[in-house]
Amino acid sequence: MSRVEKICPICKTVHNNNLNVAVPGIYRGRYYDDADFLIQPELKKTLFHYTSLDCFKAIIASSKPVLRLTHYSQLNDWKELLLGIELLEKRIQRCVKSDERKKLLYELQQIKSKKHECYLFSLSENEDCLSQWRAYAPTGGVAIGFSCDFLNKLSSINIALAPCSYTNKDNKIDLNSIYKVAKYRVSPKGKEAIERQKKADDKMIEYLLRFGGQKVVQYSLSDFVEAVTTIKHYGFYEEQEWRLIAWDLNQPYTTKLSENNRQYIEIDFSTQRDIVSLIISPHGDKNMIRNVIEFYKNNGILSKDCEIIDSKIPYRG
Repeated sequence: MSRVEKICPICKTVHNNNLNVAVPGIYRGRYYDDADFLIQPELKKTLFHYTSLDCFKAIIASSKPVLRLTHYSQLNDWKELLLGIELLEKRIQRCVKSDERKKLLYELQQIKSKKHECYLFSLSENEDCLSQWRAYAPTGGVAIGFSCDFLNKLSSINIALAPCSYTNKDNKIDLNSIYKVAKYRVSPKGKEAIERQKKADDKMIEYLLRFGGQKVVQYSLSDFVEAVTTIKHYGFYEEQEWRLIAWDLNQPYTTKLSENNRQYIEIDFSTQRDIVSLIISPHGDKNMIRNVIEFYKNNGILSKDCEIIDSKIPYRG
């Protein structure tokens, strides 16, 4: 098993960590172990989506509750996808031999040509982050705590759940694991290894799961898709983002247009089962927000077990 070494992009501390890849507060990119399994940061039980009270009510009060995955070009980061493509392309050009480079650049070009198919839904590991309250609930709102059991199940309908990786302050990112594995897999040796990997025994899989992360086995260059859609500028680091990613729209999704002309697709969910907690913003009319939540709980729209938590940040707004 390979040794994990991560450098915090903020404090520059080196973390050597053999047991848990989800060390809080450090760069959280995925990496590959020696057996060529993709390991992700450990997924918490709940991930949070910050939103205004009006948006929360629109989600909850709908006769058919849905999550809206927004087109990547209409999110607040104008370098969404573009940064990931740019960094991968530079890395391949600089570090991969010419015969392999052509194959990898071709794959990347396919992604570039289809990026108009990408829709995203943002979540955070951080349930009480001042910058996110200011950005996504400027007059007050909630952070909706979604069960990760629900979010993981969405992967069965071709929606990926993945953590974001962040560049450092020089706007660089360590892409060695991404391009090396991609390069390896287009080689004859790599293709043979993939076939062997498919037959990995249960004991190995159990060991990898105990190692501290989620096991995600990829058999193609779809690694590039998740890399492109989850590489973010260091300025967004404190959001500690995970995201739902819909890329292959040869699925039963209908693209729609919102009231403010944003393109989106919809995913059904259960307000009773899938929302497990609600964090009330530190600003705005907190009593009104709590009353709204209690109304939905009392009327069976939210589960009675849904936890209501007040922000601990002393922010007046």
